[in-house]
Amino acid sequence: VSVAVEQVLDLAAQGVRKFHFFTLNKSDLAVAVCRSLGLAPVQQTLKAA
Repeated sequence: VSVAVEQVLDLAAQGVRKFHFFTLNKSDLAVAVCRSLGLAPVQQTLKAA
């Protein structure tokens, strides 16, 4: 998590404003990165048809 946070902060300092995380079915890691950055991840709920 700390490496990803450091990378996001570095890229943001260089002007990058949008990020996409590939989580490989480990969304808890992306959530931890977002929380470490002070961001709240968007909660998505899917309904079965």
